[in-house]
Amino acid sequence: MTGAPIKGFRVTPGPVQLFAFSAATWNPHRVHYDADYCRDVEEYAGVVVPGPLQGSWLLELAESWAREAGLRVESIEYRNVRPAFSGAELVIGGRVVQGPPEASLELWVASLDDERHCVATARAVPPH
Repeated sequence: MTGAPIKGFRVTPGPVQLFAFSAATWNPHRVHYDADYCRDVEEYAGVVVPGPLQGSWLLELAESWAREAGLRVESIEYRNVRPAFSGAELVIGGRVVQGPPEASLELWVASLDDERHCVATARAVPPH
């Protein structure tokens, strides 16, 4: 399986999802819900998708792959590399870097033109 792509999924985060996620995680920063503030003050193209929401999509992908491989996710590390914006269709994807029986995964959140917004590595191991 080394080098094999991981079947991902697509999401199009909207303003309600971004507001609700920010509220649920106690993140009051206006870039996650106030479009005027994003454009006029921060000079972003739109409302910014929270990094932890992108991280949760990457964990969801890693866990789905690991379950099908008979493994469990032991760890995941992610980092945001450029902002993603509300209303943009995003691809949650990845590939197997090594394994199994223990596996290393490379994961990403990307725009349709393959521009990466968030990248991650995950490790999956046999269940206890």
